[in-house]
Amino acid sequence: MKGVVYDGFGPAEVLRLAEVPRPEVRPQDLLVRVKAAGVNRADILQRNGAYGNQSFGESALLGLELAGEVVGVGSEVDEASIGQRVMAIVGGGAYAEFARVDRRMAISIPGNVSFVEGAAIMESFVTAVEAVSHVAGVEQGQTVLALLWQIVDFVAFYRIPESIFQ
Repeated sequence: MKGVVYDGFGPAEVLRLAEVPRPEVRPQDLLVRVKAAGVNRADILQRNGAYGNQSFGESALLGLELAGEVVGVGSEVDEASIGQRVMAIVGGGAYAEFARVDRRMAISIPGNVSFVEGAAIMESFVTAVEAVSHVAGVEQGQTVLALLWQIVDFVAFYRIPESIFQ
């Protein structure tokens, strides 16, 4: 498969397309054909050497957020199916044709959200959930005022699972 690699730290010009191994699916994973990948600050910091190592996370490839179509399902996954549209956070590897995704870090893309929009949602969404539930200590039944601009349609129709409050 094709993936974006880099041989040394630096600006975007160090990135190049290369043949890389296709990820192996573990029992609790999905294999996703990547349709879009987000580019965020952590990717840029890693590419520039801020983490001190090119391989930081589960994959030597950059990319922490993606959207795509499920093409493989691990043996312990029963709530996802081939062809399902998902958006996800990964520990690296989104800058490739296929990415391995821990099933717990993927959610279905609503019908009114494109792959490109889905790839841009996940990092911000998970950060917001983490801030509200774990950092701020918001509990079930409490109200939170959220000032949003780009992902309002998605958030308005996504019900945050009760499990984040446990």
